[in-house]
Amino acid sequence: MALATSLDVNNIFNVGNYDSIGKQLEQYLGYSSSVLNVQWAAFSSNTLTASTSKKRKREISDMPSCTSDLTGTNNSAKKSANLGLTIRINKCPKSQCNSDHCVEKCLHAIKVDIQNKLGSNPFSFSITAVDGNVHSISSQLCSFQQPVAAPATCFDGIQNQDETDIDCGGLICPLRCNTSKKCQKISDCTKVACTCGICQVPTCSDGIHNQDESGIDCGGKICKNKCATNVNCTMSSDSPLCNDFILNGDETGIDCGGMLCSKCSAGQSCKATSDCGSGLCVDGTCKNSTCCDGIKNGMETDVDCGGSTCKQCADNMHCLTKTDCSSKKCTNTICQVPTCSDGIVNRDETGKDCGGTFCAACPEAAPCTFTADCNNVLCTNSVCQTATCHDDLKNGAETDTDCGGSTCGKCADGLDCKIGTDCTSGVCPSGKCLAGTNGDSVKNGDETDVDCGGSSGKYCGTGQSCKVTGDCDKAACLDEKCAAATCSDNIMNGLETAKDCGGSTCGKCADGLDCKVGTDCTSGVCPSGKCLAATNGDGVKNGDETGVDCGGTSGKYCGMGISCKVTGDCDKAACLDEKCAAATCSDNIMNGLETAKDCGGTTCGKCANGLDCKVGTDCTSGVCPSGKCLAATNGDSVKNGDETDVDCGGTSGKYCGTGQSCKVTADCNSGSNNLLCVNNICGSKCDEFVQF
Repeated sequence: MALATSLDVNNIFNVGNYDSIGKQLEQYLGYSSSVLNVQWAAFSSNTLTASTSKKRKREISDMPSCTSDLTGTNNSAKKSANLGLTIRINKCPKSQCNSDHCVEKCLHAIKVDIQNKLGSNPFSFSITAVDGNVHSISSQLCSFQQPVAAPATCFDGIQNQDETDIDCGGLICPLRCNTSKKCQKISDCTKVACTCGICQVPTCSDGIHNQDESGIDCGGKICKNKCATNVNCTMSSDSPLCNDFILNGDETGIDCGGMLCSKCSAGQSCKATSDCGSGLCVDGTCKNSTCCDGIKNGMETDVDCGGSTCKQCADNMHCLTKTDCSSKKCTNTICQVPTCSDGIVNRDETGKDCGGTFCAACPEAAPCTFTADCNNVLCTNSVCQTATCHDDLKNGAETDTDCGGSTCGKCADGLDCKIGTDCTSGVCPSGKCLAGTNGDSVKNGDETDVDCGGSSGKYCGTGQSCKVTGDCDKAACLDEKCAAATCSDNIMNGLETAKDCGGSTCGKCADGLDCKVGTDCTSGVCPSGKCLAATNGDGVKNGDETGVDCGGTSGKYCGMGISCKVTGDCDKAACLDEKCAAATCSDNIMNGLETAKDCGGTTCGKCANGLDCKVGTDCTSGVCPSGKCLAATNGDSVKNGDETDVDCGGTSGKYCGTGQSCKVTADCNSGSNNLLCVNNICGSKCDEFVQF
């Protein structure tokens, strides 16, 4: 990325410590350590020319700024140097996952972080130069998407130009490569040999004039080999000898080579391969055996391979043990072709017979290099991980990436599913999760039960789940269930005609409440769907009436057989067993045919004097001239008192005449009429009805 800096273009220096810059970036971004590192950092002058005024040069110029906004494509710093950075992302800042798969997924988020956190305001860097000096530089992000081209240098930490390894070797860079670095020729290495493309540690048999040798691999204090005739020497002890320390006979080197002497060591003269102990005679000199000399020598089991020092042999080459073969399988001294079923980790397999480009992916817990080596699980810390619900892969029992199945959360609408329980909506009709709808036969959305409650527009029935009473169909929500209707739930439900009243199960409804029939109402009156107040004459037993429109304070008395509470409720009848009883001559009430209380009429006894009567027969006196029984008198034309007949006999003072009733003769005979009382009839002896 490109940064505008406060560094004057005339004071550009070579950046020395990349790690320090990386750590500062991590702090600005709020990342933990090792999330990123800086692979390259270098200053360069921008496209604008510096001021031509003769002011004293400054290392630090004005605050940095860019020639265009951060979204432009030609960003560069004004009057100052640009700082170019190449950043490598090692792992995701949040998950700490370092697999290629994870880093690819979180790369966009990191770019957004850099733009948001570094793009708005200038920030400071402490940058260490190659000379060790530390410079405090103000910077501002100018471009992230458009990389700044980094000029190749001999200290940029990259193998470029004609370097044979990073920042060493070749003709441009002065630094020679150390041991184990790559090389093309001896001059690429620091006083060492270049063998098989690698700078090697110098020896007395490497065929190179190095160390304190006076000749190639001979002379000096380090090498024991004496130099042959005509080879440079620095002391007499370097002079040639054979057994006599002299090159003679058919020797090709001092005391070696030819038919008689032992084979020559590397660096000594030779004429044929047979003259050399290494079996390698090149340009008249015995060369040390190497793993790239094209000859089977040394500890090799085949040409330039096998043994303890050379690379492993390819398929079908000779071997002694499995370690000689790249396939790690040596059978009958031949390296076998590797397979994905040979029980050996070979070729590019990461685990036994799995991973790499040839074999199937590895199971969980097997070694791996990349996520692609694993059977649909992440490769983290070189091990195939167990499938999780947050590895950004569709694996395990999941029906879509990190969702569905028996172990992970529900899948969002549009994702794959097998059954409804895989989906947040609970709806999976054809392998895809669909949005929840009212009527899909699934409890979803904010429904409290299947297609009811919440904002579904439908109410839940008795026994279905609920959160509030409003979820239920005319029922209370108790213990998260729609309860059965009761007469005290403050809801009109069940058989009720109004809230908690009416119907066959609840009490009566008050006046003004809804009703269907009179029995729904306290008043018993429901003429048009509303309970009306009780009235006398409404044809209903209500109020304090004991019978329909009678009793109580209704002003009307109840007839025989109608309910009552007190005798006062009954129409001239006694209230017995809460019923108005039939009239009797002993109920202390004037009722029935009585003319007065318990007397008169055709059913009861005679009434005493002064009581009401209708006819004389109602009275004990028999006298009822004006609706009242009068006391019997002589001359009242009524047989009463102790009269034996109308106004005669007894103590009436009058004698009864012939044919009138009598009890004794005195009732008849006045002493002068000769009447007798015979058979309770007054008569004379001559009267035919008087018989003696």
